[in-house]
Amino acid sequence: MSQEFDTLISYIKKMEDRYFFALSAFYLYEALREEIAPNIVGQETAEKNVEVFKTFNEVFSPSKEALRVYFFIELAKLFDVSDQSLHITKVVNYSESNISKLTAKDFAEYDQSREFINNLIENYQGVKPEDLVIVRAEIEKNKNLIKKIKDYRDQYLAHDDINKVEITINGEEIRVLFGLLEKILNTFSSKLASTTSLYDHVERDAKWKTKMLFDYLKRFEPYRLKEINEQYQKDIAKH
Repeated sequence: MSQEFDTLISYIKKMEDRYFFALSAFYLYEALREEIAPNIVGQETAEKNVEVFKTFNEVFSPSKEALRVYFFIELAKLFDVSDQSLHITKVVNYSESNISKLTAKDFAEYDQSREFINNLIENYQGVKPEDLVIVRAEIEKNKNLIKKIKDYRDQYLAHDDINKVEITINGEEIRVLFGLLEKILNTFSSKLASTTSLYDHVERDAKWKTKMLFDYLKRFEPYRLKEINEQYQKDIAKH
C-alpha cells in the first residue's frame, strides 16, 4: 500500500471526526436556544425552561457560548486554505497530486480483513480528476459564504478586532456549509474506502437529549427545595 493512500485516508478520518464534533456543537447550541423559545416549545414550557436556565446560569451561559464559538471556529477551519493546516482544500489538492497512487491495489492492502473485500475491490472506483472538478466547483459556488464564515472567525472569535465588519450569519447558511462538507467527505470516503457516514441522527439526538436535560432538572427542583426546607427545619429544631 502506498504511503499516499494511507495518508489521505487518515486525513479524511481526522476531518470526519472534527466534522462530527462541530456539527454536534452546532445542534446543541440550537437546542439550548430552542428550549427557551416560546414559538418552538410553547409559552408555558419556555417559561419553565427559562427558570431552569437561570438557576443553573453559571453552567448554561458559558456552555452555550463555548458551543457557539467552537462550531464557528471548526467550520471555518474545515474550509481553511493554509498550507500548514488540514482542511478540505488540502484533501482535494493532495488527492490530485497523488491520484495515480490511489488504486484498487492500495485499497485491497489497506482493508484486507474487511467483509466482502473481493467484491469491494472489484467495484473500487477511486478518485478521478472529474470528481475533483465537481468538488472544486461546489466550493467555488459557496465561496462568498465560506469567506463570510472565515471573516467572522478572524474578526470576532480568533481575534476581537476593534473595527469589525458587521457580519450576520443565519442558521440556514451554517447548514449549507455543513451539508457541503458532508457531501465532499462522503465523496472521498465512498470512492477511496467504499464507506459513507450518515449524520442525520446528530440533530435529533442533540435536541432530544437537551430536552431530557431540561425535563430532568425541572423534575429535580421540587426535591431539592424540599431537602433544603427539611434541613432548615432540623436546624431550627436544634435551637
